[in-house]
Amino acid sequence: MFNYYDYNGFMKNDNLASRILAIILSLAIVLSATSCARSEDAPATYADLFFDTVINVTLYEYPGSSSAIFDRCRDACSLYESLLSPTDPDSDVWKVNHAKSFPVAISRETADVIAFALEYCELSDGLMDVSA
Repeated sequence: MFNYYDYNGFMKNDNLASRILAIILSLAIVLSATSCARSEDAPATYADLFFDTVINVTLYEYPGSSSAIFDRCRDACSLYESLLSPTDPDSDVWKVNHAKSFPVAISRETADVIAFALEYCELSDGLMDVSA
């Protein structure tokens, strides 16, 4: 159980499951590459290991340096891994999972991810339940 504030400033109490990492990973990859369009040129690729998963990003066309967009992808994955890792004692998720129902201070980014995941839980009528 942890406390966070929703967008209206109301305190919420919810459980957090590590499945939220899969949501963030998917969103980070999709959002990082959505502005790319297919080109005749060979695509630029980037691979790294985050969330105990190999991350592959392919850019088919980008008007600037592909290394700049890959740096942004790496930075986003690194940030969310540091906040949401269930195995890193410095992460928000690890602290929540080991708080034994006591309130835990978490970052704004973590609270936003949890709120987003809870919206998906509601939209799916509980089929994707991050609190289980």
